[in-house]
Amino acid sequence: MNFRSATILRALMLAVLAIAIGGCTSNMEGRDENGFAPHLTVDLKAPAPEDFQSEVPLSVVVKKSGQPLEQADKAEFVVWPESDPNSVVIIQATEETPGVYTANYVFGSEGMYIVQSRINSADLEAMPAKRVAIGNEAVQRLSQLEHAGEGEESNVSEGHHGH
Repeated sequence: MNFRSATILRALMLAVLAIAIGGCTSNMEGRDENGFAPHLTVDLKAPAPEDFQSEVPLSVVVKKSGQPLEQADKAEFVVWPESDPNSVVIIQATEETPGVYTANYVFGSEGMYIVQSRINSADLEAMPAKRVAIGNEAVQRLSQLEHAGEGEESNVSEGHHGH
């Protein structure tokens, strides 16, 4: 290889390297300090009532990229008996404090229920759900489900027990 060919080859290698390095820069626009895209994190609280006729405070703490989410486009709770997913009750939530949305609900009978919060903000959405067991039979069933599912991930996170 002569001097001229070696020089051209080096120039081509430098050009390819410059293009490769330039292509590795990431787009950090709209990302938080850790490089994450905007996202919602939620903490759903759905305590089991003392009895099925008691009013239960439902709440969800919502953060968008680590900051309290104020004025969500939609904030609601959806409740249904686990055995009858067609018997859905939708309860509008109100923003009690920045990022904290609440509502009250009376279950009305013993059994296993699913409580889901639905939060929308711009193009972000979060819909966590929990099981709530009311009455001894439902509490025992929930305990069996939790033991059977240990080590497995479930679509519905573990719930709270009530008697």
